[in-house]
Amino acid sequence: MIWSSELIRLPSSWLAARNPRQGHTDGHSSDRLDPRQRHAMRMSGRWRNVGIRGGMTQVGRPVRRSVAAPAGIAVVAAPRSSHPHWGMPVIAFHPILYVEDPYAERDFFARFGFVTTFEGPEFPGFLAIECGSVRFGLSRGRGPMSETNHHGVRWQLLVDDVDGIASVCAADGLRCELLVEEGGDSHRARIAKVLSPNGVTVWFEGPNERG
Repeated sequence: MIWSSELIRLPSSWLAARNPRQGHTDGHSSDRLDPRQRHAMRMSGRWRNVGIRGGMTQVGRPVRRSVAAPAGIAVVAAPRSSHPHWGMPVIAFHPILYVEDPYAERDFFARFGFVTTFEGPEFPGFLAIECGSVRFGLSRGRGPMSETNHHGVRWQLLVDDVDGIASVCAADGLRCELLVEEGGDSHRARIAKVLSPNGVTVWFEGPNERG
């Protein structure tokens, strides 16, 4: 399948070499349809026309295959999915954590190896931090922050050394709880459960001891 967000070059002989009467799409020949039927099919999404200029055609969504058509018109099958971005991959995930004091939260995560990658006047009260491939934002909350503000998401980070996390917490006086989480016979991992200055529970999960 061709992702047709770019211009697709057609051979100059494409239109001349094909007999429009031989073209068919899903069992329907465009020549056997009167103009009203063709218009109805295009409006229903089963077909759509794309103008050709000098052997070039620009299409705005995925194309399964092209078919012969009258000179000057290329008829292409519409994709099965009606979603306009069907097939477009997500390339990254950058969540934003809303807290009362993003700068205190930045200093907290710095203890565990995070560095600041953005801080500027364009977005006051907003910071971006990262550690390895993990990147997220810290932003000052809009309005009062309740105690249950962060209960809907488990803020969990995977680490190699849970004891190292516990040592950092002990040295800096951070509240830390060590626990073990098991899932059947295939998962067992130690976790350091740490409370941030803004009341966010951060779960530092170690390697799966059974994986």
